[in-house]
Amino acid sequence: ANNFPMDGLWSDIDHMYKYRDFTFNKNGSYAGLDTFVENELHKANRKYVPIVDAGVAIVRDGSYSTFNDGLQNALFIQSGNKKRRDDDPINGMNGVLYGKVWPGYTAFPDFSNPKTSDWWISNLKHYYDQLHFDGLWLDMNEATNFCNGTCIPDDVVDPQVSIKNKLFYNPGSRDIEFECLSMDGLYYDGFTELDHHSLFPLLQGIATSKYFTDKKQKPFIISRSSFVGQGKYTAHWSGDNHSTWKHLNASVVEIFNMNIFGMNFMGSDICGYVGKTTPELCQAWTNLGAFYPFSRNHEDIPDVGQEPYRFDDPIQATMRHALRWRYALIRYYYTQMYLVSINGGMFWK
Repeated sequence: ANNFPMDGLWSDIDHMYKYRDFTFNKNGSYAGLDTFVENELHKANRKYVPIVDAGVAIVRDGSYSTFNDGLQNALFIQSGNKKRRDDDPINGMNGVLYGKVWPGYTAFPDFSNPKTSDWWISNLKHYYDQLHFDGLWLDMNEATNFCNGTCIPDDVVDPQVSIKNKLFYNPGSRDIEFECLSMDGLYYDGFTELDHHSLFPLLQGIATSKYFTDKKQKPFIISRSSFVGQGKYTAHWSGDNHSTWKHLNASVVEIFNMNIFGMNFMGSDICGYVGKTTPELCQAWTNLGAFYPFSRNHEDIPDVGQEPYRFDDPIQATMRHALRWRYALIRYYYTQMYLVSINGGMFWK
């Protein structure tokens, strides 16, 4: 709109059916999204990138095949409570550890099980059959939990044996299970959530990257969380930033840090994600963000619209100028990204 260049459109969790991964609300507010992607975006040579969350909705009525298949093939992280794993009082749940995120109770994939990668890729194929995406956006994959540790009483481990209470050192100033899965959660390889927590985004990223490479397609994957070596498989963005000058300034340091860590394709939500932006802030942030390695304007649902075309003409003019400069430099960006992928080093200097 208004002569602003745009080569990609993104969908956050509101496009899903009841916040369930690998679905879109085809009979509700997003009816016709599949047709829009094909006829409006792809025919204009634009790309489409939807979000995929880490937690899979626990749906007990048999209507959600992603959960059904994962449950039947024991592909989810297990409860740390041995009594529940051996004789689960929750009929048919087979000891799956309960988490909780946007859809309510959720199960989390256990990527230490080799079969989980195949299941994940199979679901992505089914998702693509419904909605022809060009890249993927992996969110909540720290993995984040809306409970602090266990979500149901049956998953609680005896304090005398819980790993959490045996740590000689508790990093940080708050509970180690704050907005995390239970540290006692058990994985296929015999290790626990305490051991695996930081590996979740890496193993998820490897499986997601394989989906694209199996199709002979260059992976385009943005991940909120990351681990050592993940730059080979995914890019990174800084997550839920705020519409403040402080967070605009912090974005520069974040991108430098991630470049040092080997993840060069990195960015921060332009104009801020949480809170109401201002014309002055969004103007300055667009002028900066146009030159991020990864450049995207993104905001939370309740906030004011912050697309560039919503502002007054003088502000639009500076934003448009900055974005067009990015496109003028895009071949240089691509070449330098290729060189650092071969030789190492930092893209943003």
